[in-house]
Amino acid sequence: MSEASYEFGKFKSKNIGEVKNAADALLNQTSRGGILAFKQEMTKLNECQAEKHIYNCPHINAFKEMGCSPEEIIKLCKDLLMPGDFAMLESFPNIKLEFPKNLAEDDVCIMHITDNSRKGDD
Repeated sequence: MSEASYEFGKFKSKNIGEVKNAADALLNQTSRGGILAFKQEMTKLNECQAEKHIYNCPHINAFKEMGCSPEEIIKLCKDLLMPGDFAMLESFPNIKLEFPKNLAEDDVCIMHITDNSRKGDD
């Protein structure tokens, strides 16, 4: 499943459009449906760094409803869901994706993108 998630992310990256900086990376991988379903809020958006906070995850909710333990939910989040996100942006060598927090362990998921080819934080 992890490999399938990764491959799906690579497939989706073909339609992400031009990514010249961190803001492009975040905006191009974000959809209106995703903003609504995942209750996303853009908290930083510039050429060097971009970040969004995610307050709901239907996948995490489903894992909880299925009775998964907290440890299982963390593993499913990190090993099943996140590979798709990383794969979607890996074809852009200047872009670095991080998740300093996730909804499996915290009350918010933070998707943080840095453009390593730029200096400063605009």
